[in-house]
Amino acid sequence: MDVYQFNAAGDVILETFGESGLLGTTRVETDQAGAFFGVESFGEPITQIRVDDTDILPGIDDVAFVPEPASLSLGLASLAALAGAARLRTRAT
Repeated sequence: MDVYQFNAAGDVILETFGESGLLGTTRVETDQAGAFFGVESFGEPITQIRVDDTDILPGIDDVAFVPEPASLSLGLASLAALAGAARLRTRAT
């Protein structure tokens, strides 16, 4: 995601939460041009990212959720298996 400041340059504090609670806190230095912020979870899904609205006006843009490689591989393997089963089914008829 991109983190912006609408009225002045400064730091934005981002808190990342999982099912067990607070996973970490990050301070992102940004301005009106924006700064990229990426976060990755190891072992626990991220459930929330909280933006600390200090005395500045932070903004978030271009948020993208990307599945972890293992989930993506499993999803592709499942689709291939379904395609194979459908092909076998059409041959049988």
